[in-house]
Amino acid sequence: MLKARLAQNLGPISGLAIVANAKGIFARQGLDISVSNFTSGKQCLDTVLGGGADIATTAEAPVTAAAMAQQPIAFVAGMEYSDLKTMTAASAGIKTKADLRGKRIAFTAGTGSEVYTSVLLKAAGLTSKDVTLVNLRPQEMLPAMAAGSIDAFDTWEPHVANAKKALGEGAIPLETKGLYSETFNIVVTQPYLAANPAIVSKFLASLIEAEGWLKAHPDDAIDVIATATGMKRDDGFDLAGLCLPCAPRRQDSHDSENPCCLAARDRQSSPWSEHARFLESPGDGAAEDARSSSRHVGGAPVSVGRRSSASATARLSVLFAVLSVPAFTGVWELVARSGIVNAVLFPPPSTVAVAILEWIRSGQFFADLMASLSRVAGGFAIGAAGGIVLGVLTGRFRLVSSLLSPLFHILRPIPPVAFVPIVILWFGLSETGKLFLVVWGVFFTVWLATHIGVQKVDRELIRAAQMLGTPQPQMLWEIVLLGALPYITVGLRTAVSISFYTLVAAELAGAFAGIVYRIEIAQQNMQTGQVMGGLAALGLLSFVADRSFAALAERAVWWR
Repeated sequence: MLKARLAQNLGPISGLAIVANAKGIFARQGLDISVSNFTSGKQCLDTVLGGGADIATTAEAPVTAAAMAQQPIAFVAGMEYSDLKTMTAASAGIKTKADLRGKRIAFTAGTGSEVYTSVLLKAAGLTSKDVTLVNLRPQEMLPAMAAGSIDAFDTWEPHVANAKKALGEGAIPLETKGLYSETFNIVVTQPYLAANPAIVSKFLASLIEAEGWLKAHPDDAIDVIATATGMKRDDGFDLAGLCLPCAPRRQDSHDSENPCCLAARDRQSSPWSEHARFLESPGDGAAEDARSSSRHVGGAPVSVGRRSSASATARLSVLFAVLSVPAFTGVWELVARSGIVNAVLFPPPSTVAVAILEWIRSGQFFADLMASLSRVAGGFAIGAAGGIVLGVLTGRFRLVSSLLSPLFHILRPIPPVAFVPIVILWFGLSETGKLFLVVWGVFFTVWLATHIGVQKVDRELIRAAQMLGTPQPQMLWEIVLLGALPYITVGLRTAVSISFYTLVAAELAGAFAGIVYRIEIAQQNMQTGQVMGGLAALGLLSFVADRSFAALAERAVWWR
């Protein structure tokens, strides 16, 4: 059995592939196909280009964009010729295409939906300035319409049928038949096609066999596709559109029974040319507004149509954040003074505040603060540097990993506090022992994150650099280290918090100054107000350090 990974847009448009998999046709052709389902062809193509799959089912718009970006794609065959659709909210009162003026229209950037939206606006005599374009993924469109965030959306099945089922009479399709159609295609990378011609040939043979079964058993085919896509029989299946694969290189001998080939022949220009003109156009098409009509937070698009509700939620979140601390403090004060608990052991915030002020006035606070910060900063710097260096070496070089990784995995679970007795024996009460404990806590966290990050770096980039004769130090810096940087920053941020945890163990190992040292002295003298004040100072210090590092990491790894 030949193995291959298929990235499939889970909808009726992938009907032939769905049938071939469900009816065991792939297996009969000698293929072991593992299927990953996505909601758009663009996601499928991106997965193939990223190495997550071998074969993609995708529309011509993402394929054209990838080709113009000089991605190494190979267009194998066309699967279906299918219309996109516009679904409108009944409350929006959209009866004709011209009624779209002033409305909020959702589409999916970088897909056929984007091109379709541009053509739709042109047919309506509108431009992107006459509407509000909202960039959403297909699965986000129905919830957005139900919430009233958009007035219409342009997409493909099964999302149109899902809107009809969920909203009933609240969703009305707009008549746009014949306005724009697209082929759905089988795409692989050029290197994959060159290395696996037998798999590609068998895959196409499977689709041809699936088409024959579909024509012979149309009712059963509807059941198979409906089950796979979560649709119902009465949602409307255009099985006539599911056709034999038709590759562009054979369009000089069109199959008169093949809808894909007939559609391609009837076009006055190449089915790719409209997409190329759209992508190259500097005008006000949907592509340009896709970028301006959405904001990206953590990589996910946030639509204009949802800004009002999002801003309201944001304001409410800020209000809760501002009120949470005073509310907690107020409850704490009431409980401590109610007599329910012992106020000496559980002092109210007012007592803690007085203890903190006395600590500051005495001058000891700043001395303790600087002592603790120096231990955290020094231990973090040494542990992080060592973790990154050895993480790169163990992640990049197998022999180094074989030598060190087993040892590190044995030592890593041992908590720093367990070393306090032996550290006192080794280093006495010197600062070296305290630094050792912080370094121990930081090092293994950073090492593991770096080790994993280096192993996740695209090996094709490394091989390409080696073929170009890139010096090893330059490759380690510009490809390996920078490629692993998102993982490293996560490890470093975790290590920031861990450095404060280990500070507790460090200052318990015979310190004469520091926040934890002051907490221990206060506890011995039954000064519970100062104990709580020290804990509050330690928590605030750790919080500020964490948020500061998070902001710095956001700037340093802006592409993450």
